[in-house]
Amino acid sequence: MTRFNPQYLFVLILGLLLIQVGIWNAPLPFGDEAGYISDAMLLIRDGKTSLNLYHLFYVFLLKNVSSDPINAHLICRVFTSTLSTLLMFLFLSSVPLVSVSKNAILITTAFWAACKLNIPEAQFGNINLFALNIVFPAVILLMRKLSLNRLLFLIISLLWAAQIRMEYYIPFSLTFIYICYYTIVQIRSKGLCQMAKSSSASTAVMFFIAVLSVTATRMKPQKSFSEMDKHLLLGLEQCYTSLYSKLNPGKKISTMVEYKSITDDVFKKPTGFFDACRKNPLEVAKYFIINGSINSALLIPALIRHRSIIVPERFGKKGEAIQILFVLSFVSAGLLIGLREKKIPINPRCLISNYRFIILFILCSAATISILLHIPDARYWISCVPLLFCVISCGVRFIIDKIQSTKIQYAVSLAVVLVFMRPMFLGISSNQEIIVKMRECPQSKHSGTFPHCDWNVRIRS
Repeated sequence: MTRFNPQYLFVLILGLLLIQVGIWNAPLPFGDEAGYISDAMLLIRDGKTSLNLYHLFYVFLLKNVSSDPINAHLICRVFTSTLSTLLMFLFLSSVPLVSVSKNAILITTAFWAACKLNIPEAQFGNINLFALNIVFPAVILLMRKLSLNRLLFLIISLLWAAQIRMEYYIPFSLTFIYICYYTIVQIRSKGLCQMAKSSSASTAVMFFIAVLSVTATRMKPQKSFSEMDKHLLLGLEQCYTSLYSKLNPGKKISTMVEYKSITDDVFKKPTGFFDACRKNPLEVAKYFIINGSINSALLIPALIRHRSIIVPERFGKKGEAIQILFVLSFVSAGLLIGLREKKIPINPRCLISNYRFIILFILCSAATISILLHIPDARYWISCVPLLFCVISCGVRFIIDKIQSTKIQYAVSLAVVLVFMRPMFLGISSNQEIIVKMRECPQSKHSGTFPHCDWNVRIRS
């Protein structure tokens, strides 16, 4: 890894300030986000706490920064996106294969800043990004050095991320297995006594925090097994019906309303997800194969969807597809250069034994259930972003290295930052005025809209 250069971080911070100019006029998301704010308001009203750090962050904003939920949401999304961009910069700076090129890191981070997962016009997936940010610091430390206390930090981070998004229980379990494997290997190579002597005080502290975290989350679990079973069943019913309606366009079905009429017949009125698997395992397996194949094909293009840069917005989906194809071609060309020049290790054994790849692969496992079960939605696959952008940065590195002059490399990087991170929210249409009028109407009860700034009035209404 090369010496840290603050001027690149300074350029990135200026880009973040630039891209978010006018964000106070950003469109507001309907549905889930309003629910999270309402949950935070209930916590404030009842004087309760929560293990969900996303709820607690909204509680902090509503109590100490702004009691208006619209302002709280805008502050929350700015904080989450900004932190995610800075963490991506630090992450790429910690990966040896990438960190030798500061310009490649800056370009890749600017690209992440422009991606719709990170800074879209209306932020529907802020909670997914927030959960990833919780895990990111531990991953960054592990990219720099493998140690037991850093692995414990990762498993603690995954446990708390799982209180926000349950899919993080998968990498949590895999990390526990990896820690056991790592400990056995260390004992075999050093001996138990020597390992105990070499263990630092920080390892003991991290282990203590891990025990406390497990105890706290088990004393007050977010969801019981039966609730998780029903939650998975709802996902299966709605997403199965969505795929069914696409494969049978002649049958007009409302996916989110009429799913019971389809799934009760196919799965014989299941009481839970595992009951559906038991009653019709072949149909569940068939659905997983078809849906998983579709989602796997869409995964990378969906994760790198970004704002209009090369093709004007008026071209819509076609323009978006052209931009994604260009990015994939550019990165592929860089990776081919790296392979031809033998700068990328291609030995499968070397890759599998590389602990950094294992950590990133474990993190990706959080997306497995969504890939098999859910309709295509990139926010549910966000745990794959670190590994994917590590590969993207490698491709950028080998192309930017072809420019001999360091001054020209830096100039290209600055130009890319200005293009990717130019102001995004100026002149866009917003629904804020409509939502404000909707919530000011005393007789209306609009599900999924942002609640009134006085949460006591909102909860009683």
